[in-house]
Amino acid sequence: MASIETRPYRTASVSSVNWGVSVVSPSLGQSELPEVWQVGEDIVFSISVALRPTFWEETQISADTPLTVVAIATCAVARKKWQVRETLDFHHLSREVFLSLRVPGQEIAQEISLDLWVVGDAPVNESQIHHGAKLWESASPRIYPLEDGSQAFPTSAISFRETNRPAVPWLVEVDSESTPEWKVSGCLRLCVNTDFPLAEEILEDTASADVYAQITHDIYFMAIQKLAQWGGPGGYSEANLDSLALEDHECLAALGKDAAHKIALSLGGALALAQENPYALLVRIRESFPFYERSL
Repeated sequence: MASIETRPYRTASVSSVNWGVSVVSPSLGQSELPEVWQVGEDIVFSISVALRPTFWEETQISADTPLTVVAIATCAVARKKWQVRETLDFHHLSREVFLSLRVPGQEIAQEISLDLWVVGDAPVNESQIHHGAKLWESASPRIYPLEDGSQAFPTSAISFRETNRPAVPWLVEVDSESTPEWKVSGCLRLCVNTDFPLAEEILEDTASADVYAQITHDIYFMAIQKLAQWGGPGGYSEANLDSLALEDHECLAALGKDAAHKIALSLGGALALAQENPYALLVRIRESFPFYERSL
């Protein structure tokens, strides 16, 4: 059963604060952010925050109590957060503040989410004050995609050094919560390491065919490995996965079935191999690509 967060002080409802966000840089014009943003380019958000009279009524704090507005930007792929704070006090007669939040372009990919808090000192009882209380928070983050969702395979360019990933040219990452029904675009992602010169070639489709072949077999391996986690007693049967693959050609089950076909195995056979001997599966996937033959 999910737990419900309780606090020893009163909080304000979502509707008691109005906030708006605009992208100052890069300049959007009539375009969307993914259309104009370039990898490595900083993004600057301008955020306006206005407190409505109900905020004071619901929190039961004095109107002259200093408050702090906190804006937080998060990039899940980069495993990074950035924040900016602005004090709101009785000098702000309109109860409105403006914040500017810059997110470094070298450290972001895929999407940015923005959250907002209002914090201050809140009375717990007649004699006790809770300092730095979170009096209000946005109901859900505002999401700003950085990539064109229509691309063939979800790809992010990011510094592995800055995000504590291994020093390799690329990684195929899988969402830990994904199930066989998920769209491939929502559960698998190719992360390209911008610390390597090869990154530019991969992103511009100018790398050698061997590189793309190796990326492909990494994708196949991760797809089969993930599906194998859902097999076995109480999990998805091969018939279940085949049915999902037929219903939706863009789901993870369909990618796994295609990968199994490429290595001349049934989907059930590929999943069994992944469970029994993952390295043998990796070798078999590598054997299915002809680029090794060119060097023999």
